[in-house]
Amino acid sequence: MTPCSSWNTNVCIASPLAALRIPGRTSWSRFGKARTWKEGTDITVVTYGAVVPRALQAAQRIEREQGVSVELIDLRTLNPYDWEAIANSVKKTNRVIVAHEDTLELGLRRRDRSAHR
Repeated sequence: MTPCSSWNTNVCIASPLAALRIPGRTSWSRFGKARTWKEGTDITVVTYGAVVPRALQAAQRIEREQGVSVELIDLRTLNPYDWEAIANSVKKTNRVIVAHEDTLELGLRRRDRSAHR
């Protein structure tokens, strides 16, 4: 048996988007490996947690309304990052947006900045 932990924010649990399921996708993947929820060619969106369903909805909307093809990467874990998945996607699109709901003190951007100093 593999030990597991699951931590969810109140926003994630209380949101109607928490029940979002994508046909043909399962909820399991290897620890430390990002998941590509949507393939795209114009821009990469890197996110995780409760922001994933919202980012997917936004990506589908902008593709429908503006014709912008968005690749959506769900990091799934913040330590370790799946740098290979991020790099491969950004090489393809040449553009990246990092979307997260954390504060400046404890968020993904803070961790990323401190890792590259």
